[in-house]
Amino acid sequence: MIRILCSTGAEIQVPSDTLVAVDLSSRDLHRAQLAGADLRRANLSHAILRNASLDGAILDEAVLTGAAMMLVEARKASLRMADLSSVGLNFADLQGADLRGAVLKDADVTSTNFRDCRLEAADLRCIRIQSADFHGATWDDGTLWPQGFRPREG
Repeated sequence: MIRILCSTGAEIQVPSDTLVAVDLSSRDLHRAQLAGADLRRANLSHAILRNASLDGAILDEAVLTGAAMMLVEARKASLRMADLSSVGLNFADLQGADLRGAVLKDADVTSTNFRDCRLEAADLRCIRIQSADFHGATWDDGTLWPQGFRPREG
């Protein structure tokens, strides 16, 4: 049994010995303390992760479709090949995160911090991307952007 503590005082019991490939879809994880957690291949679709702490967490190949991730802190998290389609990432701090191959199609990234992120081969056809911060981020020809959008260099 794993206990996920939230700074709201809530405690989520997960009947598993690991969070790898766990199903947490549609769960209320508001302000969950998951920094450094290994959530590879986890199903977090439609989960409420507002203000969650995911700094340094491993979310490679995780499914987060439709999750509410406003104000989440996921600095230096690994989200390689993760599906973040239609996620609300407004005002999220992803500085230094690895998003190589991640899908953020239709995600709302209003004022999201992508500083120093790895964005190679990521699908960043997001909405409200103009206010996102991409300083120091790296991308390649395989990175997909909204039509007519190019992040400012430097």
